[in-house]
Amino acid sequence: STLSSSSAASDVYKRQILGCFIFGIIIEILQGVTTSYRTASYLDIVANTIGVLLAVVIFHVFEKKISVF
Repeated sequence: STLSSSSAASDVYKRQILGCFIFGIIIEILQGVTTSYRTASYLDIVANTIGVLLAVVIFHVFEKKISVF
């Protein structure tokens, strides 16, 4: 039971990370398409991705140190 719930949690985390990555790409595309004063940038996508990965690492560090329940 623990293994399956751990696997399910892992799948949720992966989906959330992928969702954040895709959201960042969509935002960059929309910046380039819908505004005349902003441009899409590959470096912004890289920065967004690094931010997501850093947030995941920080979350896991604190998740292990802090028990909510």
